[in-house]
Amino acid sequence: MSETASPYIEYDPYNLLDSYGHQPITHMELCGSPPFGIMQRIPRTNFHLQTNHWSLRITTTDDTKYILLDPMSRGSEHMILSISVREHNTYLHEDEDEHVIKRVLITPVNLTVNSLISMITDNQYDKYKFVGIRESQNIRYWFKSVLERLKQTGKASVGVFEALSALTGAWEMQEKRVPTAQIAPPIRGDFYACDDENNPERSDSPRINGVNGY
Repeated sequence: MSETASPYIEYDPYNLLDSYGHQPITHMELCGSPPFGIMQRIPRTNFHLQTNHWSLRITTTDDTKYILLDPMSRGSEHMILSISVREHNTYLHEDEDEHVIKRVLITPVNLTVNSLISMITDNQYDKYKFVGIRESQNIRYWFKSVLERLKQTGKASVGVFEALSALTGAWEMQEKRVPTAQIAPPIRGDFYACDDENNPERSDSPRINGVNGY
């Protein structure tokens, strides 16, 4: 579909939208990886600030599969949004669950796969560059921006507040945050193509015990 075509979105299979684009989304799950350290240390210590990598699992009316939205760098400063179809509960992908320690369930409202991807491309959220060596923190901000847009347009309801809250922290387990002093905050990347109407509000990263992300 031309309205969702983007050089920065990779589909697997390539005709994913032809097969799944029309399907209503029944629920979405924001998934966080185990925590890992970034280069920045907590001042006057040898401890590195911690973050998680986040992805979004989308389940449609075809509940034998899910669609995975996984932002990544591919070695470039530009974010690549990988969108792939995965099988539920199969040997091939069962190891993925071992790499998810935090989940937040989000309920969509009249949202299809096509309309979600169109929202991303129409608002030019696919045109996003990482700032410094902050990919995982930039990805947290990117998801925050996408979820805020879904909330503002009434396309997501239950679970959005919890998902936005989860993105502000770092997590050791489902209900256990990384200690506050060790949390690397989300950091805004460069939405370089967004106009003023669609550009997520620019704000400084929150300070955490005197530490910010810049």
